[in-house]
Amino acid sequence: MHFEDDAFGLLYQELEGFRARLCGLIAGAAGSVWVDQNGSALLSRIAMGLPRHGRRRVVVTDLDFPTAAMVLGSLPDVELEVVESTSGHVAPERIADAIDEDTWLVYVSHATTVTGALLTDVPALTRLAREKGVVFGLDVYQSVGCLPVDLDGLGADFAIGGGHKWMLGGWDLGYAWLSDRTREVLRPIGTGWFAGGNPFTFAPQTTLAKDARCLAAGAPNPLPCMLSAVGLDELEAYGLGAVREHSLTLTDRLIERSRWPAIGARDHASRAGTICLEVPDAPAVRAELLRRGVVVSVRSLPDDSVGLRVAPHIYNDADDIDRLLAALEEVT
Repeated sequence: MHFEDDAFGLLYQELEGFRARLCGLIAGAAGSVWVDQNGSALLSRIAMGLPRHGRRRVVVTDLDFPTAAMVLGSLPDVELEVVESTSGHVAPERIADAIDEDTWLVYVSHATTVTGALLTDVPALTRLAREKGVVFGLDVYQSVGCLPVDLDGLGADFAIGGGHKWMLGGWDLGYAWLSDRTREVLRPIGTGWFAGGNPFTFAPQTTLAKDARCLAAGAPNPLPCMLSAVGLDELEAYGLGAVREHSLTLTDRLIERSRWPAIGARDHASRAGTICLEVPDAPAVRAELLRRGVVVSVRSLPDDSVGLRVAPHIYNDADDIDRLLAALEEVT
């Protein structure tokens, strides 16, 4: 890219360096990732810029983060199909059954925000989608950063993630990954001058960028990338394989020693980094734990039950799990 403004260019290089590292983290090709303030904006630009070929059905699940249904359900002439979960996880065959000849888009969680359940058989689902001419997107907020993820290998068409949580970065950073085939057909809506082919000429832009920068809006914001790069340093130093092993060790300990059952799948292949415990009166328990310096979350399930969400990361150890369990014994 040609730079007319050296100061602007130097700041932009910080953003470029971060997204190049992010591409490496998710096994993406160079230029396959773009970053913005949040994932909702990026999902909107992608969804509105994808061809529909006369189709109108969008498939999501009842365990997805609210963004999915809110963004995609607000699109004109869209019929939202919500796949129901069972016991805190979504069976891949139920997603497959929801895909028909009128399906345009599937956008589902790789790992759920509520229970941490990991969607299994993703390559089989993406192959089915491709055979039927359906776009398949993944929400990877709850998977990238706590386990190795190869988006191209999974066969997804696009994915949306974020800098906070498992990425150890800022809340004000979302990112989108685009496959090669998606970039060829995508004509994003709601972009800005920076999505142009060569924006730093500051001349009228008549073409879109050939990589994921086609999702850009106005002037880029390098600061969230610079802040989130510190978290990326930690993940790269640790290695995502080691992060995954550490996570499984801690969550195994939690499941095995807790007298409160975990909601959702327990085997390694079917869970990411989050465990949701079936604790009575979870909101009150969370408040009591916080007074003891133990931070957990409360999440509602589709059946209106409420669970206590625990998500140990690389900064936690076995003593933290034992401290949590001891505190739970005291307050329940």
